[in-house]
Amino acid sequence: NRLDEQLRQSEQHNRRLIDGMPNGFALHEIICDENGVPDDYRFLKVNTAFEKVTGLKAEDIIGRTVLQVLPNLEPFWIATYGKVALLGKPIHFDRFSPEFQKYYDVHAFSPKKNQIATVFTDITERKLSEIATSHSEKLFRRTFDLSPIGVAMLDVKGHFVKVNQEVCRITGFSAEELCQMTFMDITHPDDIESSKEQAGALLQGNVDQVQLDKRYIRKDGSMIWTRVSSRMIRDSDNNPLYFIPMIEDIDESKKLADEQSVLLDLLRIITEESNLSELVIKVLHFLKNWTKVDAIALRLKRGMDYPYYLTLGFPESFVERETSICRRDFDSGTFNKTDIAASVECMCGNVIVGQSSKFASFLTKGGSFYTNSTTMLLAGLDDYC
Repeated sequence: NRLDEQLRQSEQHNRRLIDGMPNGFALHEIICDENGVPDDYRFLKVNTAFEKVTGLKAEDIIGRTVLQVLPNLEPFWIATYGKVALLGKPIHFDRFSPEFQKYYDVHAFSPKKNQIATVFTDITERKLSEIATSHSEKLFRRTFDLSPIGVAMLDVKGHFVKVNQEVCRITGFSAEELCQMTFMDITHPDDIESSKEQAGALLQGNVDQVQLDKRYIRKDGSMIWTRVSSRMIRDSDNNPLYFIPMIEDIDESKKLADEQSVLLDLLRIITEESNLSELVIKVLHFLKNWTKVDAIALRLKRGMDYPYYLTLGFPESFVERETSICRRDFDSGTFNKTDIAASVECMCGNVIVGQSSKFASFLTKGGSFYTNSTTMLLAGLDDYC
């Protein structure tokens, strides 16, 4: 009698424990066909949480088989529980149940031969959140990588963390190279201060978004105009995490706008009433201010030579010494009587008579040249002229 009472109390205790579990619990008996292959299982016991999670009532299912309760049940459940019951090896898995339209986290084990005990939790909300997050991340990654506009991610110190292919095309640097740099490393010196000001405004939270037309220095040393719109990504506590700049290549449109502006200004100068001398002076002053050069001059042909017609910014001693571009006979002080193409000297002379090549790196298609080292340029001139 004492043993019976202890057993009864133990069963009541276990039942209270099982019924009080926040997880669904069910005890099943596996059913096999004539070949010993599991083809069904019977409900022996379920707790209150099971009823809540599945919507099935204990009085409707205890003693019945799962295929009687759920005729269209996936074969996966019977096969999986059958292995646990027959082999005695526990299993843990996540699974979507079409019957209940829910995701379950399931622990299954065999308390004794041919029985399966399952403890499971409804993880539908968490799973859907993970799927949505994963989908959002994939969508963001695809949008990021395939965007026709340059998109980058920078840390709060301005170091590149991630860039897409358009940023690489705009700057000429690879993604690996850029991720070793800061945005200041490729910003044109004249645009550094304005870039710092806007980055500071975003960092301090004074603005949500900034936009700036700025120049980047490409890997090959050339300059490119861009329009950069930037936002700051912050965490839940409003701490700054990343700068997200969107970089648009506006180099061609910027150059076109500049050219149109120059043409309009030149047209205005030309249409003003003035004689030729005044016109030349105005145009030269305009070109000097527009190009921001220190000095500018105009040569006009006179006889066999091309002396300076007008100079701005050059010392008088230089103008006097360099006004002639023809070789002279230093004994007689007269011009050589040879062909003009052979008698001119210096780069101005070479350009005037067309002794130039478009294949030289310092020569334009039209035959103009630009260099900061005339000595080096002349030293290699034989290769081009």
